[in-house]
Amino acid sequence: AAGAFSVLLQRLAGVFGLGPELLNMYRDIDGNRIAFNRGGCLFFNLRYYEQCHGGKDERMALSFWYTTLCHELAHNTEPGHNALHEN
Repeated sequence: AAGAFSVLLQRLAGVFGLGPELLNMYRDIDGNRIAFNRGGCLFFNLRYYEQCHGGKDERMALSFWYTTLCHELAHNTEPGHNALHEN
C-alpha cells in the first residue's frame, strides 16, 4: 500500500509542481488526523489511505487526496481553520 500511496502522492505533487521532498507519509494507527502541514512540508497518513482507498477505486482516491493536498497547501498562507483558509 505504501508504494501505491507514494505513486498517488507523486502524481498529485506534479499537478502543483511540488518537489518530492515536500511530501511525506506517516502511519498513525490511533489518531484521526488524515494529513497535516508543518513548515510547508506536507504529511499524509498512510493508515487512512490503507483503510479507505487502498486497492479501491483510484479515481475516488485521487479526488479525495487532491482535495486533502489543496487543503494542506492552503495552510501555507493561512495557518488556521477559518474563513480565510476556506476561501
